[in-house]
Amino acid sequence: MGEFNFKNLGESIHSIRVKLGISQKDLASGICSQSQISKIETGEISPYIHTLVNISERLGINTNHFINQISKEHYEFVTQSKYRVREHIKKKDYREVKRIISKLEKHPSFQNIEEKQFISWHKGAFLLEGFSGT
Repeated sequence: MGEFNFKNLGESIHSIRVKLGISQKDLASGICSQSQISKIETGEISPYIHTLVNISERLGINTNHFINQISKEHYEFVTQSKYRVREHIKKKDYREVKRIISKLEKHPSFQNIEEKQFISWHKGAFLLEGFSGT
């Protein structure tokens, strides 16, 4: 497994906290110190799992969202790829969906069960629309 990405985790926590209008002190209340929240957000320290679960609950975010940011080697690639597929689905550009999905299904970042499920679902989308061309 590659290195853990705690900086990305911290940036995500910070971004969500700010969007929700929650101070570091309020986020930390009953979970950890405000100083720890600050250090987590800057990527200086990694949170204990129970701290991360509590932060997730307070922010209203599924803990898996944060775990994925820490552990997936190609988190940004996976996130951006899924976004691109969804955008082309919205545009009903099934030729491009098929092209992207064909590449992604061979990519190492799309070999776990969650990503394979994404691939299968979106393969079905262009097949249901009757698109089989290249």
